[in-house]
Amino acid sequence: MELNPWAKIGKLPPYAVAVANETAIDTLDSAAAALAVVKEGMSQVSTDRAKIGAAQASLEAESERLTVARSSLTSAGSRITDVNYAHAVTKKSAAQVQLHMATAVLAHKSINPEAALYLPL
Repeated sequence: MELNPWAKIGKLPPYAVAVANETAIDTLDSAAAALAVVKEGMSQVSTDRAKIGAAQASLEAESERLTVARSSLTSAGSRITDVNYAHAVTKKSAAQVQLHMATAVLAHKSINPEAALYLPL
């Protein structure tokens, strides 16, 4: 994508701006010359409008692409957070179960503490 889409927009020649002030249209030749300058200016304006429209369409498409990318990244980040949370909760639950089992085993007076070390958890 071009960094400056406005760089290619043309400029009217300086004499085109001065047509109304400096050009007499009292003869057929001078009127035809003035009309040619005006037509050239109108053609340039049409060309520039097309370039501006193309640049605008390009910017709108890029904006839409960035909006979709932002939405995708937000969604991916949310899924990663959900997975990390679920993993942490699972590990915590497993540790709590092991702690309760160990506490229950040691709570029995009939079990020797050395023998409790060899029980599977």
